[in-house]
Amino acid sequence: MVLIAMLKERAAAALGSAALLVATGLARKPEGLSWGGLWGMSILCGIGFTMSLFIGSLAFETGADDYVIANRIGILAGSLVSALGATSCCARCCRGARPPSSALHPSNANHPLEGSP
Repeated sequence: MVLIAMLKERAAAALGSAALLVATGLARKPEGLSWGGLWGMSILCGIGFTMSLFIGSLAFETGADDYVIANRIGILAGSLVSALGATSCCARCCRGARPPSSALHPSNANHPLEGSP
């Protein structure tokens, strides 16, 4: 229950912040990105949060061994659920999405990561 609440809270906070910035004109939503796709990216915020908890648990190894192990398994499970949720959401929301026109601009054709080796 805590896991689900934590994932929803982080994603809602990230999406809410983005929506507020777009509504006030301080930011623009990327071209070709739907709000559903942005929700999927917001779910990924759960990974960053849970990894900070994981690193903190490595730094402060005090307490019963059972508690430490259960804590780390729970943290890693939270990251896994965030990754699977974001993948699922983005697969549904971004199906058939095309890259923005700026990515297809001819000046990007000679990018070092594009073209033949």
